[in-house]
Amino acid sequence: MVASLNAQLTYITVGCVLSQVYCGYPSHQPRLDTLRSPVPPLNTFDTSPAPRICNARQARLDSFQSPVPPLNIFGISPAPQPYVCNAIQPRLDSLRSPVHSLDVFGTTVLSLDLYGSTSSPQSCMCDATQSRPESLRSPVVPFMDVLGTTPGQQSYMCNATDLIAPTTPTKSISESRQLPKIGNFAQHECFENSFPGEEEHCLYVDTDFSDGRGISIFTRPSILRDEISQLPVFNSNSNVVTKADRASVPFAITPLPGKGNGALATRVISKGELIISDHAATVIDMETSAYNRQNFDDICVLAFDLLPYSTQSRLRKLDSVGHTRAALVQSAIERNAFESHHGGDERVLHYAVVPEPSIFNHECRPNSAFYFDNKTMRVYISAVRDIALGEEITIAYRDMKASKAERQTAIAHYGFKCTCTHCSMSPKESRASDQRIYEIDTIMGHLTDFNNDSKANLDMADRLIQLYREERFDDRIAEAYTLATMTYNSFGKISEVKKYANLARSAGLIAAGPAWSELPAIEEMQKDPKAHWTHNARHGMRSRNE
Repeated sequence: MVASLNAQLTYITVGCVLSQVYCGYPSHQPRLDTLRSPVPPLNTFDTSPAPRICNARQARLDSFQSPVPPLNIFGISPAPQPYVCNAIQPRLDSLRSPVHSLDVFGTTVLSLDLYGSTSSPQSCMCDATQSRPESLRSPVVPFMDVLGTTPGQQSYMCNATDLIAPTTPTKSISESRQLPKIGNFAQHECFENSFPGEEEHCLYVDTDFSDGRGISIFTRPSILRDEISQLPVFNSNSNVVTKADRASVPFAITPLPGKGNGALATRVISKGELIISDHAATVIDMETSAYNRQNFDDICVLAFDLLPYSTQSRLRKLDSVGHTRAALVQSAIERNAFESHHGGDERVLHYAVVPEPSIFNHECRPNSAFYFDNKTMRVYISAVRDIALGEEITIAYRDMKASKAERQTAIAHYGFKCTCTHCSMSPKESRASDQRIYEIDTIMGHLTDFNNDSKANLDMADRLIQLYREERFDDRIAEAYTLATMTYNSFGKISEVKKYANLARSAGLIAAGPAWSELPAIEEMQKDPKAHWTHNARHGMRSRNE
């Protein structure tokens, strides 16, 4: 995501936890879609004189139950009123009641069976009761027969009692080790390239990555084989984030008036301290011209659904909008993705989705900054100033070096109006802030002008730092320090060059990490200011306002 610190933070987009658009799958879920096997010679689950067989035309066979057995497998009283399942519905969230008012992903629908249960030419009865919790549904894994059978040729038995732990991955995941592999990545679906003769794109999944968090990557096989799978982070001995790391964060999620949930510091957090870090859950190649729209819909949903349940749960909480599953998933990707480039010199754009930044609320003048590291496939969120015990930890969702009106327009993209402390200032204070932003832009224009008639001088460099501090641009102040370093070097002021280079390097690494675009130049001026091209570039020009 990066041509400069400014560009890096401009295109980063992060989703806020505004609403939970998906229905969660809790760890106590008693039914999993992986244990529906072909009918054996004897019906070992025989609970009636004429047990039903599930419709073999179904791509997901988790929904068809025999007439209500003496003991309900969900541990609740047998239903006095059975409910009809759709026998040909390819997306089978098993036990639907016609009167449920929410679909499986938490979007409001009419009080009817959205999936057409009563219109099925072949249907069988569920043993659900109307009181069944909304969350007791099998995860959806569309676009493939998870049992590997051909529709219409194989029947499946009903009433299969789960024999595995609720947190065990779906069949498509647990069998991934039998699929073609590149390193630790199992190859799942592949899609032909829209351009004849060009390389296909495939979805790869490593469900064991990062202590069971898992990662799914949709890209060209050559990019995964020659570059991504070779990254040190995917080496079995690499330093990855563990469950213990995730449990030892210095904040607690707490309900906040008018904000929903927020992350409050549980101890003092020092400037520069890492607050939280984690790996991407999904990485999607964005060469959208290489495959059609329907394929892209399928890709995005499958990339989420093949991950372990705990990771799916995190992804479902991402901010998103839409009326279909595909639209919701794509919205979550677009609002919460970091740009990541792979493919060598081609620099093929990928979107890396990391759920962790969505923990934190937006603030136009945040106390934390974040960046994504391509080499570790990991986001890092660190404090840019000291954070007090009980203070809310915040980040800026977008580049907030803008007027109030421009900031409000940018944040509207996330579906809310910003009411942070900076946007809640009085009209007089807001106008003063807007004026400082204008002055910052003007000064930066002068300081980056190295023509003979440039108006740049040392007073401007000092004023720029002052303006950044007054505006509380703690997450961006590396920009001001960098320009001050270059300006002082252009006038041959060696001692000041090293002073500001040290400040720039420290602030830049916190906000943008080791891939910060200005780092090589800053380190060169730290070591030997005279070796940098800016040294004495303005020699003979007036250095101060007189």
